[in-house]
Amino acid sequence: MQISSYFHIVGVLFLPLWVGLGNAASTPCETSNGCGDDTSLLQIGFGEEQGKFGQLADGTGMGVEEGRSSMLQYGDRMLRLMTKKYGNASSNINGSDKELLRAIIGLINETMYASLAGDHTEDQTEIDAARNVVVKCNDDLSTSLAGNISTKNISTQAAREKHKTCRNGLVGGSNLLQVVKSASSEQRNSQLSHTSEAGSCEIAQEKCEALNQTIFDINDPPTPPNFPDVSGRTLEAVTDFFAAPNPYVIWFYDNNLTFSQKKTDCDDATEECETNTQTCNNDQHAFEWQYTVFKLEYDQTCRAYVECFSPESIKYGQVKKEVEASQANRKAAYEAGEIIIHKIECLLGDHSCELGVIDSTRYDLTFTSLPEEETCNAASEVEHSNCVQAFIDAEYGDIIDDVIPGLGCGGP
Repeated sequence: MQISSYFHIVGVLFLPLWVGLGNAASTPCETSNGCGDDTSLLQIGFGEEQGKFGQLADGTGMGVEEGRSSMLQYGDRMLRLMTKKYGNASSNINGSDKELLRAIIGLINETMYASLAGDHTEDQTEIDAARNVVVKCNDDLSTSLAGNISTKNISTQAAREKHKTCRNGLVGGSNLLQVVKSASSEQRNSQLSHTSEAGSCEIAQEKCEALNQTIFDINDPPTPPNFPDVSGRTLEAVTDFFAAPNPYVIWFYDNNLTFSQKKTDCDDATEECETNTQTCNNDQHAFEWQYTVFKLEYDQTCRAYVECFSPESIKYGQVKKEVEASQANRKAAYEAGEIIIHKIECLLGDHSCELGVIDSTRYDLTFTSLPEEETCNAASEVEHSNCVQAFIDAEYGDIIDDVIPGLGCGGP
């Protein structure tokens, strides 16, 4: 982006020479200067200008800023000298001076205006590029929210539901354990999900309580009958002993059957409870790991967006300010060039000397408004670390058993 010297251009616009375009110079060439109708300007003491035009034409040793200012000053100087030499007598201008004036018009039209057009295009490209960076901040955020963030959110939700289902069991979206809590033991046994920790551990508790009750309900054993001693141990006595009903044996077999079944039920249910607890602990670990991955991705995305949108918007404002100044200078340079061209053409008699409105809108830059800043709020989904109490309350408050953070937090 090149910025022309606004001071020099404005100075050209307000030169005293240009008061009244209809009379470019009211004073004819002075005799003391040695100029006559057939004398070329370049032969009357202004030989230094010969090399100047060549430098301007090929841009030797001059940048854009210096070049434009030099072109305008050169054109203004030549116009002064020509009007001093010829006054308004355009018919008296000799061929070489006319050629020089035409060349000055060509220099402004072809060289300076081409430079203005090139800089205008560069500035438009620069401001568009600065805006596109801001737009990309929003586009990248939208892409991430709809892509990685959405995918990890779905995975986290699935892991959360799997863990909760494992702990309590769900039926129709409701906590199955709560649905049947007031039901009878038999009804709970038939309705509770044995694959849920809460269900299986509830059943294990009931089975073991039933075992304990059975233990206390067993009557004291009856006194076993006396077996004949050695002195009286005849065939008939031993036969009678084994043939008669034995109340102790009957007591033993009856209570042993009940006790063994109750103990087996308690042991099996306890094993299932412990197995499901470990499964649920694994599901909790998986959920908290997935949650942590989701939180990390979301936090990084929001942080990257904040670090992108605001700074790049500020940069856009700085670029806009610079190219607006450059735009103003281009317009001023263009208007100065148009005035010089018009005055030269007026001196050459190409048209009337009335200057119309100069339209410099070709150098208007387009400033497309910046997009609004988007909202990236990770706290709405992943506000807490899985190692803090707020996370436990939010995630596990509706789970019957006490659950503490698992992954990396001293949990199960």
